[in-house]
Amino acid sequence: MKQNPILDDLAGLMTGALGAAKAAGEEVQTAFQSQVARFIADMDLASREEIDVLKALLEQALERIDTLETQLAEMRGDMPDAGTEGDPDAAAGDAEAR
Repeated sequence: MKQNPILDDLAGLMTGALGAAKAAGEEVQTAFQSQVARFIADMDLASREEIDVLKALLEQALERIDTLETQLAEMRGDMPDAGTEGDPDAAAGDAEAR
């Protein structure tokens, strides 16, 4: 079978056009990603690492608060009785008595 030079040229042009379209699409995607990154940076959002560090600090602070509250209650001598622990009415009465 003979090859048609016109069809070969057309196939070459189409291949080149597809390559150019793909390159243009990648360039548009890169530009869009750059714009999104710039937009996010301008919003001054926290990174995942910063959030994880803050969560760890918060957990430590809450543990320290619990420890200090327990120590304070022991020093005051007003640890909740076993019978009133978890009883909201008894806890409310204790708070009103103070």
